[in-house]
Amino acid sequence: ELADDHAKQTGLQYANCGTVQVAQKQPCDETTVDDCLLAALSTCAPSRAALSQSTIEGAPIPSEVFIEPDGASCVVTEIVDTTRDNFGPKTVKRYRCDGFVAIQCFTAVPTGCVLAETYYTK
Repeated sequence: ELADDHAKQTGLQYANCGTVQVAQKQPCDETTVDDCLLAALSTCAPSRAALSQSTIEGAPIPSEVFIEPDGASCVVTEIVDTTRDNFGPKTVKRYRCDGFVAIQCFTAVPTGCVLAETYYTK
């Protein structure tokens, strides 16, 4: 919901790179989501993808990643929802990141992130 609000606020038309369940990926499972995000970053084409991972206890931690032009450069925005984590902070936060790193046999991971805004804290 907050990710959709973010998309509306920017006024950009995002290509949908899809969804990936990080905890369910098999070793060396290549995904088109990874390829889409990395291609979007290389051309700074507005794109988005939903990523979900689980805590050790199995609680879902969904996030939404956006590739967005920002003046003459490109920015990665990540919105992370930890409200269903029973052992951690119950927050929804937006981060601005400067890129991705592709980890072999895993999904692309945002790098150089700084907290831009906390939407919700319980």
